[in-house]
Amino acid sequence: MAKQLVFIVHGIGGADPGWSKPAVDALKKHYKSFKLAGNFGDRYEIKEIHYSAPLKKYWKEHDEVAASLKKLQVNSQAFHDAIVSLATSVPQDAMRSHIGDLFLYLSTAYNEMIALDVNIAVEKELIKRLFPTYSIIAHSLGTRVVFDTLQRSFSNKAKYTLRAKPRVLMMASDVTRLCSFNSNELKTRHGLRVFPSNSAAKGACQHFINACHPLDPIAVVRRYAPEFALDANYHAPNIEPDDITQKDLHSLEHYCRHPAVAAAFFNQTIAPDEFGSDPVSKSALTAALAKYREDTLGGNLATLKKEIEELEPSKFKSWKETVEKIAEIYERIEKFRVSA
Repeated sequence: MAKQLVFIVHGIGGADPGWSKPAVDALKKHYKSFKLAGNFGDRYEIKEIHYSAPLKKYWKEHDEVAASLKKLQVNSQAFHDAIVSLATSVPQDAMRSHIGDLFLYLSTAYNEMIALDVNIAVEKELIKRLFPTYSIIAHSLGTRVVFDTLQRSFSNKAKYTLRAKPRVLMMASDVTRLCSFNSNELKTRHGLRVFPSNSAAKGACQHFINACHPLDPIAVVRRYAPEFALDANYHAPNIEPDDITQKDLHSLEHYCRHPAVAAAFFNQTIAPDEFGSDPVSKSALTAALAKYREDTLGGNLATLKKEIEELEPSKFKSWKETVEKIAEIYERIEKFRVSA
């Protein structure tokens, strides 16, 4: 079988080399349990993409978070003011590793620098391997980085160059809409190119997988429901609120542990058999989900679910409220992690 290259792009807070191993191990476990042909390592080559070096350098040079953030320029003054306000009321480390990196990326200079670096890193690996079939798994802030990279590569006025689009673009905890100041950029009639298409001349991927946990503190705020959601090549794995098997439900590992997420990835990266059947059948997925749900966390989960639902994060009316909601949800999640 031809080996497929899979780029994995990290999320908020940066990541050390090897950070994706727990998530990849979860996919390997599913690959084996679904009894797919061959070995995971024979079919996929994993390549991590790291983009956080400029962000780490910025924080190293600036000790006072609030003061340093005031110096940056972004496209929304309201978002700028909300972030600076939050920076004065939460611990420095949390600000830097979560909201701070998000804000830094959204500043004009870092947005251009990081997205271009990712483009170059992907293109370099593709050239080295003579342009194999490849896919991308992006997590959290990495989803917006990849969105910007692909949009600028495949738009009619392309700034970057990727000579081939990914077979599968899997977005776990997608913050594309959270990081958008202009709703028109997410509409195809206004030039959106990050959508799935079998045509080489359209879209920026062949298949689009949108994995979002209903209680994920990042993904739930301004959840991205793309206009192409009815497209046959768009896939949204069914993740229930109670589908929690570890305390950090935002992590990529937690997403890859979910059978529906793994099945979506395998079914779009592996060709159907001679009868047109998906590699992971509906019956196999149903059985895997039943076993998975036997291992979900209990105890305080019901309370956590109720508290987050009461926050009604989808009904905010301003950037200040958005930022405050994220901080409040994180506080509830942290209480759950400590008590679970």
